[in-house]
Amino acid sequence: MDTIPLILSVGATLTIALLVLGLFLRARRERRVSPTLSDEGRSGRVLKGDDEGAWARAVAHATEQAVLVVDAKDRVTWANPAANRVFGASEDEVSLIGVHWETLFPELADQGLTLADLPRGGVDPVLPSAVPECLSVRGVTVDGRDIRLELSRIDAVQDTDRPAILMMAATSSDVGPLTAMGRLSLDFDACVLSGDRVEDICALACQRLPRLEGLAAAWIALADKETGDMILTAAAGPEAGPLTEHLRTALPDDLCHTLDPVLSLSTIRTLPGFKGPAGRSGDLTPEESVRAALDRLSPGLAFPLVAGDAVQGVLAVHPLRDTLDRGARMRIDVTARRLANMTALLRDTMLLRLQSSAMSVTVNAVFITDEQGRIEWINAAFTRLSGFSAREVIGKTPHVLFSGHQDAATYTDLWHTIQRGAVWSGELVERRRDGGLYTVHQTITPIQGPDGHSIHYVAVQEDITERKRAEERIRYLSNYDTLTRLPNRALFREHLHHAVQHARRGGGTVAVLFIDLTKFSRVNDTLGHDLGDQILMTVGSRINAAVAQDVEAVARIGGDEFALIQSGDSGADAAAALARRVASIIATPVEVGANIVSLRATVGIAMYPDDGTDPDHLIRNADLAMHRVTKGQGEDYRFFSNDMNNDAQIRLDLETDLRRALDRHELENFYQPQYDIHGMLVGMEALVRWRHPTRGLVPPGQFIGVAEDSGLIMPLGEAVFRRALADIDDWRSRGLPVIPVAVNVSAAQFRDGGLVERIRAALDAHGLPTDALELEITESVLMADHVSAQGFLNRLSEEGFRIAIDDFGTGYSSLSYLKRFPVHKLKIDQSFVQHLTTDNNDAILVRAIINLGHSLGLTVLAEGVETEGQFDYLRQEGADAVQGYLFGKPMPKDEMETLLRTETGRLTARRSSSLP
Repeated sequence: MDTIPLILSVGATLTIALLVLGLFLRARRERRVSPTLSDEGRSGRVLKGDDEGAWARAVAHATEQAVLVVDAKDRVTWANPAANRVFGASEDEVSLIGVHWETLFPELADQGLTLADLPRGGVDPVLPSAVPECLSVRGVTVDGRDIRLELSRIDAVQDTDRPAILMMAATSSDVGPLTAMGRLSLDFDACVLSGDRVEDICALACQRLPRLEGLAAAWIALADKETGDMILTAAAGPEAGPLTEHLRTALPDDLCHTLDPVLSLSTIRTLPGFKGPAGRSGDLTPEESVRAALDRLSPGLAFPLVAGDAVQGVLAVHPLRDTLDRGARMRIDVTARRLANMTALLRDTMLLRLQSSAMSVTVNAVFITDEQGRIEWINAAFTRLSGFSAREVIGKTPHVLFSGHQDAATYTDLWHTIQRGAVWSGELVERRRDGGLYTVHQTITPIQGPDGHSIHYVAVQEDITERKRAEERIRYLSNYDTLTRLPNRALFREHLHHAVQHARRGGGTVAVLFIDLTKFSRVNDTLGHDLGDQILMTVGSRINAAVAQDVEAVARIGGDEFALIQSGDSGADAAAALARRVASIIATPVEVGANIVSLRATVGIAMYPDDGTDPDHLIRNADLAMHRVTKGQGEDYRFFSNDMNNDAQIRLDLETDLRRALDRHELENFYQPQYDIHGMLVGMEALVRWRHPTRGLVPPGQFIGVAEDSGLIMPLGEAVFRRALADIDDWRSRGLPVIPVAVNVSAAQFRDGGLVERIRAALDAHGLPTDALELEITESVLMADHVSAQGFLNRLSEEGFRIAIDDFGTGYSSLSYLKRFPVHKLKIDQSFVQHLTTDNNDAILVRAIINLGHSLGLTVLAEGVETEGQFDYLRQEGADAVQGYLFGKPMPKDEMETLLRTETGRLTARRSSSLP
């Protein structure tokens, strides 16, 4: 009857012995050799059998492990010398032969166990286990002492039908080192599983080995991957104290040289004693301190820490005794190899954990699938982004995110790309668990196996939802007007480009219509920009609703300008009809709150191909035609003509010459005198003139508009007041009195925050008082932004400047604002004075303005006085001062100087005649 051998690993010797005995028993089973006692007596020193098993019996007799044979009657029939020694028996006096096994192992009997209940496991004769199983039990010697034994059994076969059991026992002290080594190996595993540092597992090895193998010291040095230095990583043992003080220190060069064979050949190397630096006891370098610590240790052995083909470092041991026995060397060598593997594994595990942690905490969603596309792992960002938990998606495909926004071709291309091992990257619209949509930029990278086929796919999703929304918003803002939501100039030009291309291919025409809301700025000035914006939205909506079906595009291309594109074969007649239709739509009154506003439109038309063959020329020519309508009388639209182009060229040439004129100081001031109602000179107005080198004296009406449109009005206005101050200073130096000079402040200057400081600096430079200048600001400029205007005027008043409102009555006057402004003078516009004696309405308005000004404590001056009748009426109504051709035309500086001398003489004579 055969049974399976059950063996406990109790060391290398026991393992070999069990292997041999296993082979012996296999031979017994095959040859039916009956194990009987020899004739040498009851001691049974060897088992009797055939010659083929003699060598196995010799091993059993000579092994250091106790071997017992128990027959079917549970009594010992044979014991080797080691068994007699363990149980305190002798071959002659107290023999183990015939003793019941329960006498030797009462703990088994107390637990109700038999020998058959011992653990099964053991040595296979062909493939022996390196670590046989055993049972730790309490044994009793023949003299009654308790001993702790590690028990194994092998079922033997006799010639009879009843089996015999071969028992092997070793004291715990015999198997302790290997058991401890096994436990140390398990602790290595625990370090890896718990994610300890490499330094921790090395320290564990150094702490255990001295106790297990009787070492004075054990230390480990690992190679630094960056520098290649050998770094002392761990040290422990009764005599390793000095070494522990210098951990993380590089080994000295001479020791590294000694260790080279260990590192290069992966062989165990004897470490001789080291001598520290002679004659030195202090101020040692870290390397010298390590060498001094080694000098105190006995010679030792260095074991390579080899993992695969890579040498991690060395494990060095220094025994308390002179040498280590062969078993200790084997155990330390096995420990070193195991430690090297664990160190490499720990580093790889730490890297994998780091990578896993990085993937888990990354802001991008990451998921990994198998080769079939089934999800195996997701990170936290995936759950945050999609709303799906790991439990809900593991084992499923990414189809759970399907939104339907991509066509099948996209997914076909994706799948074919990654299946051939290439990386796929693109944008996808996915669906969250709650049904919401989000956009991702997804990159899928295949992970290939050893055979080159993809076994996993790693998908990284960057949430670009907000970025896409921002891009859409930017695209919208770049192409659409935010107020009316109509296409802007950029998108209008793009539409026009397509329309021209289509007409060029088909031989059709394209009409470009530019629409301007005439004098819309006055609506903003009177009603405010908020209501003005509401009117623009209404007008834009009306135009779009009325003509959208008949045109290619309706756009808002400027503040109060719109544009249309009409394509087809109808030509100019259809364009003219469309222009009249649009003008009629805009003429329809707009009701805004309590206000009803009537508007008028002017439309400029340019035709492709007659007026331009590209979008830019068509846009420019339509704009020119629109502005020409503004100058016409009683018409709503006008087609572009070449004459307009010529005018535009003239205007451009004039702008170029004006820029040069400012640099060449071709501009000069003319002065028109201002008299009080009694005929005394009280002031003058500075009026700019341009003395062109070829055109002669150019009046301001021809170049002021160009200056305003081109941005030259700022330097021009500054040149006027600086020249005026220089002339006043010059007249003063010639003994003439300082008469205030009025200068106009343009809208651009009015918005310039540094104007006051520059005027003040110019006055100081000439040593002139602030009342030497009077600043004239038009009513429309003040009303454009009354809040800013009040602040600006307050600053001027605080500086001592006199302020006059020019062209009073021509704008949308507001008496409530007027009384708040710190102004000193009202100038009645010449348009009212011109028909003062023939138009009763103008006379009434002038009288009202004079009375209004006086009631507010303001000086009232009428400009444009050319007749005695006008002057008489103004004097009768109480005007304070007058200005016009009746009293003097604008004159250059030298003529004004002559007038000043004359008026100064009159003033002196009058004063003399009034003396008593």
